[in-house]
Amino acid sequence: MATGLRERKRLAMMRRTQDAALDLCDELGYSHVSIEQVAERAEVSVSSIYRHFGSKEAILLWNPDWEDDSVRNATPRPDESLLSELRRVTQDTLVGGSAEAEEWHRRRLRYLLDEPSLTALLGGQLIAAADLVAEVLASRTGREHSDVQIQVNAGALVGAMLAALRSWRAADYATPLDALLDEVFEAIQGGLPLLTHPRAELR
Repeated sequence: MATGLRERKRLAMMRRTQDAALDLCDELGYSHVSIEQVAERAEVSVSSIYRHFGSKEAILLWNPDWEDDSVRNATPRPDESLLSELRRVTQDTLVGGSAEAEEWHRRRLRYLLDEPSLTALLGGQLIAAADLVAEVLASRTGREHSDVQIQVNAGALVGAMLAALRSWRAADYATPLDALLDEVFEAIQGGLPLLTHPRAELR
């Protein structure tokens, strides 16, 4: 997505601030880090942090991918299912083949899943993610955003992503993120067999 100079500077400042916050949290522990310390480390003003983030929690919760409309504006391919389209866009957005991007997700996830105040806010972000997926599904299918099938499918995808990230964290990130995402989409494509297949077939 092309951006102007001012927007690039804003995003660079926000990313520098988040990197500083992550460094400090790693060094001191999340509860011992203040916005003033983050501002000093990032070489920005405290007022700038409040203006762009609003709170310490929001610094770690911020994800620049949400400022990109790649999911909403993805160009559908005639021979591609909606799930395949979302899989392609999601993997490009989350990983993009970059080891640096994967490391960034690891660092944030540690705090998003382990710190109660951040986990509570993450719930709101996941609702927003489900709404975005529902919007895409509705536009592609001609259904209403509130249609129960739209909501169930969107919620299933976002819920599966959260479950996979929790598993990734619990396993100390042993699986590369792109491989983990493959597992998520293959499980959904396969109809969630642990739920839908007779128990005898799962042994």
